[in-house]
This record gives sequence, C-alpha cells and structure tokens, in this order.
Amino acid sequence: FVWRIDLYKKNLSGSIATEIGMLSHLEVLSVVGNDIRGSIPSEIGMLSQIEQLDLWRNDISGSIPSEIVATMKSVAVYQQKCA
Repeated sequence: FVWRIDLYKKNLSGSIATEIGMLSHLEVLSVVGNDIRGSIPSEIGMLSQIEQLDLWRNDISGSIPSEIVATMKSVAVYQQKCA
C-alpha cells in the first residue's frame, strides 16, 4: 500500500490528479514548494486515513473536504508560493 507521498521541492508543475482519491491507505501527502496549481480536488475527501496534508508554497485554491478534517493531525495549505 502507498501510505506516504513526499514530493518536497521536486520542481513539479500541474495539478493534483483526481485519482489521488484512490489511494485509500494514504496517511501523508506533501507537495510543498512546487508549482502545483488549481483547486484541491474533491477526491481528497476520499482519503479516510490521511493525517498530514502539506500543500503550501504552491498556487492551490479551494477548501479541504470536511470528510477528512477530523482525521488530520497536521494541515498546511494556505501559504502561497514565494516569488
């Protein structure tokens, strides 16, 4: 099972794929310091095991689905990418 995705400063661009919701055992998702754009896909709400969601230093908008807020221990999403 995939339980952790850590893509810290990997020079990635694009958006978070909706298929992220298929990773039912995912506990940690970190894409800090990339060039990820767009909105938080609603499919993130399917990550029932997620504990840590780090999306900051990107250009991501939207809200975290309420379905997963109760399971999270750490959230970092609101700091915009520095120029």
